[in-house]
Amino acid sequence: MSLAVIFYILNCIGAAVYIFFGAGGNFQLGLAYTAACLFSFALVMVTRRLLDDYALDTFNILSIVVGTLGIFTGLVVGGILVFLARYELTKELEVF
Repeated sequence: MSLAVIFYILNCIGAAVYIFFGAGGNFQLGLAYTAACLFSFALVMVTRRLLDDYALDTFNILSIVVGTLGIFTGLVVGGILVFLARYELTKELEVF
């Protein structure tokens, strides 16, 4: 999950740089994408906190949303890493 956060941060920074230096006529589109990236980053941090607090039921539900958003706003790798963390946790819990 920690590695996924890095990709979400990189995409947030990249989107902000795009708005300031290269948006041109696509300013509103860039602004909407940056807002989606920031929202997705906030959800990743909430999901990570849920995992730290052992709120596993809520983590399982929210990680699906965060992973899906991460495909678009986490440089694809961020979303895949969230789904991978969810899969590994589910696999570990099935053992017990």
